[in-house]
Amino acid sequence: MRPLILHFYIVAILSLFSVRRPIDFDGTNQHTRSQAVSLGYIISHIGDENYRNNINSSLTLTGMKPGSTISLYILYKDLRNEQTCDDHLTLFNGEQRLTICGSERKQMWNIVLIQSWLKLAFVTNEQFVGEGFLLEYHCE
Repeated sequence: MRPLILHFYIVAILSLFSVRRPIDFDGTNQHTRSQAVSLGYIISHIGDENYRNNINSSLTLTGMKPGSTISLYILYKDLRNEQTCDDHLTLFNGEQRLTICGSERKQMWNIVLIQSWLKLAFVTNEQFVGEGFLLEYHCE
């Protein structure tokens, strides 16, 4: 079974338990805003194919309190060309910046928020594609 097909199973299971549907980067090179919930999921894209080339999309989670902590768990990640990080996910909060690329899994970060938002930017180049990522976040 390909890992992204697993995303569909996760979405189906989450809907059975009334957990919010994952937020995805739709690849239309637009900016999206979403109200953060205490537990949520963010995926690179919907589909059983690899993500597309030349994506430059961003998503901002809003409604959090400065000084609170957001925990991010990488449940699955396959972002190509880890030597140069051409395909990457970057998280921004105030002056804080974290760039994620490559294919390591089961990573976790705790980010103490400076602002009341967390911006995530997903960027891909014109050459490489991968299977994408699945993040789980918890707001405290």
